[in-house]
Amino acid sequence: MFSLPWFTISLVLLSFNFSTSSSAPLCHPDEKLSLLQFRNSFTTNITGPMNKFCPYPVEIIRSRSSTTGDDCCQWEWINCDPSTGHVVNIDLHCSGLTGSIEPIGTLFKLRHLQSVILSLNYLTGELPSTLDNTSRLSDLWELNLASNLLYGRVPSWITRLPSLQTLHLGGNSFTGSLVDVMGNASTSLQEVILSDNEFYGSVPDSIFLNLPNLTLLYLSSNSLNGTVELLNIFSNLKRLKKLDLSDNNLSVLELMSFPYLAGTRDGDLAHNEP
Repeated sequence: MFSLPWFTISLVLLSFNFSTSSSAPLCHPDEKLSLLQFRNSFTTNITGPMNKFCPYPVEIIRSRSSTTGDDCCQWEWINCDPSTGHVVNIDLHCSGLTGSIEPIGTLFKLRHLQSVILSLNYLTGELPSTLDNTSRLSDLWELNLASNLLYGRVPSWITRLPSLQTLHLGGNSFTGSLVDVMGNASTSLQEVILSDNEFYGSVPDSIFLNLPNLTLLYLSSNSLNGTVELLNIFSNLKRLKKLDLSDNNLSVLELMSFPYLAGTRDGDLAHNEP
């Protein structure tokens, strides 16, 4: 049987390995710079009370946000498109990040972002009230800033992002009228969690009329008031599976129809007015 010399086989394998490794693009220098600017804006708190909700030991929390290595696509908290090398996902939950949220504008320069998860940290301050060019975030489908120390109003440009499906802002101190936040929200929204904040006012009808894809809506533990008709909610939101309006000052009407509608749906209306 004919066989290749060992050195020929080695050359073939070397060539294969080189072509395989070189086919994966490195992260783009401008995107790496934006990531470094963002990460270097924070200190790391590895002993704070928020960490008790994180399923990681101290050593992991300390290393989760590492920027070691030339290729940012290899950083633990970064995911890049394998064909283009563009940064698409950022996940820094439970990383002990401590400091102002203001540098998040640096992340929004990344034009191909699809997901940003910064939950369970110690981020403080207000979200930027405007965005220079929302088309930069035309692919963003998930924004998770839950369980931080954020406050102020939620700018309406966030809920109007054209591809946004998942918005998690619970466990902060956001305030303002829910009408201002959700009044003209994108129809792409599927999951909205605004629980444990300081929102006030009525629950806008636009949520029920203009968000046909909504499957989950958590508005619990705010200062919402006014009247909510359950039949109106479920008859308009055909895909809604989970609803939490508990711990507000809402007047809930047509409660008797809820058990019938809840056959395939889950709802919590506790601590409101009957």
